[in-house]
This record gives sequence, structure tokens and C-alpha cells, in this order.
Amino acid sequence: MTIGRPREFDTEEALERALDLFWRQGYEGTSLSDLTRALGITRASLYAAFGNKESLFRLVLDRYEAKAGRYRVDALEAPTAREYARQLLDGVVRLHGDKNNPPGCLGVQGALACGDEALPIRHGRRARDPSTPQACQSRGRPSGRLQPRRPGALSLGRDPRDRRIVGGGSKPQGAPGRG
Repeated sequence: MTIGRPREFDTEEALERALDLFWRQGYEGTSLSDLTRALGITRASLYAAFGNKESLFRLVLDRYEAKAGRYRVDALEAPTAREYARQLLDGVVRLHGDKNNPPGCLGVQGALACGDEALPIRHGRRARDPSTPQACQSRGRPSGRLQPRRPGALSLGRDPRDRRIVGGGSKPQGAPGRG
């Protein structure tokens, strides 16, 4: 086992600075030079501590989702669709109404990355979404969906393009009919 020099910077602080930078500039808009300047470290230190830019972004995204995006995961535990929607809206208002946060969503910016360099980031976004059936199953929700409590109620997780009514209720007013 080789022993290297101890780090001369606080990795937690570096991750917070990287989070802010990626959130403001996006994945593709943030260069290695931007990162080393904002973190106050050399490229060698960045690679030694975090790997490459992609692995640093994934660490930052985990941190963002655990803090800023936590309301999304918490809302999935709501007992009703109404409560789920209320918790989501409250969370969005708190997150985006906080003037200390950069505008926009780090997760969306990562998903919108469009160059070849960002391909692994785009592909990894869906797997990280806490509302996917796989993520819900890992938290003990077998279907990943809330079940309707009355006929005609919409269940969460339903594809919004699907106009069928869940639970056998009547067609909502103004909804197109099925031929």
C-alpha cells in the first residue's frame, strides 16, 4: 500500500463549490480550468480526489439530489396523489424561490448536455430518477405508483399521453373520446 501526501484541501468544500459551478454553468459549460480555479486545486489534485470531470459531476449530482432534490424522493412517499402534488410544488417553490440557489435545475442541465463528451451523463440521468419504477421498487413500492382511491381518480406514474381513465370512472369533461 502506497501512502501519498495528504490532501491540502477540504473535499466537502470542493464538492460544494463544484456543485455551484455546475449548477450555474451546466456540465458542458464547465471546463476543467473553471473547476480547478473555483476549487483552488490543480488538475492533478482534482483527478486524484475525484477522478475525471464526469465522475466529479456524478458526485455533485448525488449531493444535489440528496439535498436540493430531496423533496422529490420525500414526495413519493405521500399517501395520496393530492399530497404528492402538494409536496412537489412546495419543494419546487422552496428550491427555486431561494435566492441563494442558482437559477434552474442541475439535474435538467445535466440531462440537456448534448455533446459527445456528455453522452454518459445523459444516459445516466434516467437511471438516477427517483420516480422510475425501478427506484420505487428499491424503496419497497412494488409498482412504483400510487393506486387510485376512488373510481375515475388518476394514479401517479401513469403516462400523461394516455387518455384512458384509471379505475373505470367516467370520461372527464372535455377529454377526447376513444374510437
